[in-house]
Amino acid sequence: MSSGDENEVQFYEEENLPHVKKGARVEQFDVEEGGGGLDGEGGGGAIGTILRQSSHPGVALFHLGFKVAAIVSYLLLGFFLGNFVVQFVVTVTLLAFDFWTVKNVSGRLMVGLRWWTDVNEDGTTAWRFECKEDNNTNSVIDSRLFWWSMYLQPVLWVGLGIVCIFRFEFTWLLVVAVALILIGTNLVAYFKCSRQQQEQMRTYMASAVMDQAMNYFRGSS
Repeated sequence: MSSGDENEVQFYEEENLPHVKKGARVEQFDVEEGGGGLDGEGGGGAIGTILRQSSHPGVALFHLGFKVAAIVSYLLLGFFLGNFVVQFVVTVTLLAFDFWTVKNVSGRLMVGLRWWTDVNEDGTTAWRFECKEDNNTNSVIDSRLFWWSMYLQPVLWVGLGIVCIFRFEFTWLLVVAVALILIGTNLVAYFKCSRQQQEQMRTYMASAVMDQAMNYFRGSS
């Protein structure tokens, strides 16, 4: 290795390093700045920064990935296949994966919310909601990523539906309708779940205030 190499390994004799045990060999590596190691510093863009700050980067990646993949499949897959049936099946499958991921994984881990439905004995459907007791432990990045993607996704699909109407491509409206049904179900459910959490918090605070007031009056009497 040449002495002018930027990443040259230099060896020092033991007598010049009194704090090194006899017989040991010390290597010095001059690492080039801006190399971008495994921690991703110095590169990666906005998405990389968001994922590094997320408490659940893998979940966040799938949370966004299925949404983007479904739209990409809807817009571009036809150029490569030219088959509406295959494109429809792939797009709806990606939408179904996104629905399942949001309902069962990302909602629970990223914002501490969960919802499901039960069928009562009389045949009616009841919505059930569950939220984490201490929601302050959720990552701010995860919460923003979850809710902004949930709000933006239906807007994009509505825009695609309007384009279909103006271009008289009514067969593609079926794909848009399926997308809006799946996305809308999750959005409405989590919105109700979030409002229920706020109501629970207000009830908890009111109960805590009442307990403090009762303890105060008991102590002063």
